[in-house]
Amino acid sequence: MDITDVFSRSHVVEENVMSYSLHDCSNGEISLDELRNRCLACIGQHVVDYVWQREPFVLHSSLDATPPWEELGKCGQCLWGSVRFGESVEDEWFIVSLLQRMTKYIPNLAAKVWDNDGEFLLIEAAFHIPKWLKPDDSNNRVWIFNGALHLVSKKKMGKKGGGGALTVSEALHEIKAGGTEAKEKVQRCVWERTECYSEGGASNLHWARCRLPATVAAVLKFSPQLVSPAIHSFIHRDQEDMKIVSKLAKFPCKELATVMVKLHRCSYAQLAQHEFGPPKGYRMLDREDKGFKACDIGLKIACGMEILYHRSAAHTEREEKHDDQLDVMPGWEDFLGSLKRNGYFGENIPGSMRHRELLSKASASFLSCSGHQSKINQLASTAMAIDNILKDSDGVGALFPKEDLFAEDDDSWLYMGQSDLDIELNKRQKELHKETQQGDPLSEQDAFDPEQLVDGFKSFVDKLSSHEGAEVPEENFGDINFDTSRFVSELRGALGIIPNTTDQSENPGSSSEGDSEGFSERMDGAMDHSSEHWEAETATDSDDDSVDSEEFNQAYSVAMNEELSGSKLDSSFAVDPHESQPTTSSAAEDTNDGLTPVDVNINLVRGLLESYSSQNGMAGPAGNLLGMMDMKLPGHSETRSPES
Repeated sequence: MDITDVFSRSHVVEENVMSYSLHDCSNGEISLDELRNRCLACIGQHVVDYVWQREPFVLHSSLDATPPWEELGKCGQCLWGSVRFGESVEDEWFIVSLLQRMTKYIPNLAAKVWDNDGEFLLIEAAFHIPKWLKPDDSNNRVWIFNGALHLVSKKKMGKKGGGGALTVSEALHEIKAGGTEAKEKVQRCVWERTECYSEGGASNLHWARCRLPATVAAVLKFSPQLVSPAIHSFIHRDQEDMKIVSKLAKFPCKELATVMVKLHRCSYAQLAQHEFGPPKGYRMLDREDKGFKACDIGLKIACGMEILYHRSAAHTEREEKHDDQLDVMPGWEDFLGSLKRNGYFGENIPGSMRHRELLSKASASFLSCSGHQSKINQLASTAMAIDNILKDSDGVGALFPKEDLFAEDDDSWLYMGQSDLDIELNKRQKELHKETQQGDPLSEQDAFDPEQLVDGFKSFVDKLSSHEGAEVPEENFGDINFDTSRFVSELRGALGIIPNTTDQSENPGSSSEGDSEGFSERMDGAMDHSSEHWEAETATDSDDDSVDSEEFNQAYSVAMNEELSGSKLDSSFAVDPHESQPTTSSAAEDTNDGLTPVDVNINLVRGLLESYSSQNGMAGPAGNLLGMMDMKLPGHSETRSPES
């Protein structure tokens, strides 16, 4: 493979990564920078205090960087982002709620979102989406517009009706024209997942009381977003990291502080369920102590912060801080004004310690969401940022008064997963059952026709079969005229078994000779027989076989009837209710020695229904057989015998 082929390959979708793009339907009435500023101002209050499990929500401009899924130079103007949500699917749905909010409050803004599974919004509403919408042709057909889900119909073919893939510009034109909003059932299934985020993502967060080194507490106080990468570093540590943890050189445990730490629920679950022994010299409480859990969680966060610091210090160089960078960034004033209007700073006086803390969180959130690198991430490494925080925080112990402690969140949700899963599965099962019941305009009982079942079964039996199973006869077989009697006759002649006793007695060994010359002579002789002699010979043979077959069938029938006459097998068959019972002795003789006549069709239908009913909704031979015949039976509770 040439190196150019490597770089020209199409974008490979990464696991646990979601992507999204936002498009302006107003034909470029506002610039992308202005659009991004409006978007960030719209969602600022919901993301400023949120702790992401892996990566934060970002908005890039296609003018600055081409989306990785687009070809270079062929991308239209849009805002886009790609976020690793890690083990937290809830972060993915929180971002969907942010996109919904932006399209709802910003006119002419349309968004589309997908992940490594494809159009996961359609997966959520799989029982209700139109049948024409398939994974192969769903590209650029699923959109969020005006806070609602829109599906561009398959009738709207791409490339102006040429049948190609639908382009983004064509899809936006159809959405703007109207008539693309999805049905209420689809809307309800999708937006039920985002209802809990109407006021933000607080439902994904967990406040935990942690006893950890005061230096770690100081870092998290001024940069709370560092807790997630620290936990990720701890969970995915290696042997080299354990050597670093054993020393805790940067964050020694000389001075411990008990503080409240805001964690993502997924991160908290990882720490709570992870068994880890403290390094030598670390002061831990006994397991029976009520403060052990806070000490255990704090230990793991401290170890993760130590690993994170050393990893960063080993790969980056220290740079000087540029304090004036944030003020000149476009959109910062709008973002800050939105927070002030929504009461983010409360009554804190500008310049106070609490105001500076809130401002620091707001600036970090803005810089991560806008796609810019902050002074911590761009001009300095994470290690440099930690050093700057600790240098500015002299006397870290005074930063954590006991009055700041409050009751930590209940973590019973961590142990209720099984019941929640059962509830969700039952909900899905009811949804599927309801959709099945409502899918057919006719009731199941009305749709069932026993005569159709019999006809379909006979048709199935009459189909051709081979080593691959039953086959439907091809139409082009109609021109083939295959005479079986002629074929058998020719075969007998070719093998030298023509019914001629004289020839066979005179040449007893001719049939066993395998030379080709003798075979050709016998075949030629078979073809030269006169038609009268051949018909006479074969007719005699056929008559003899017919007589023997009739005698055998009669004898077999008599023996079988004698054996069955003393059993109760006769009563197990269903009798045709319209069939008149024999009353004379001659009629009894005509019905096989007095055996009650049965209707084969009725017994066939009853046997199939009983077998299908015994499956109790599970897979079974009757269901599989009827499925191959494309037949639908009534539900288990409605299955009745055909004679009833």
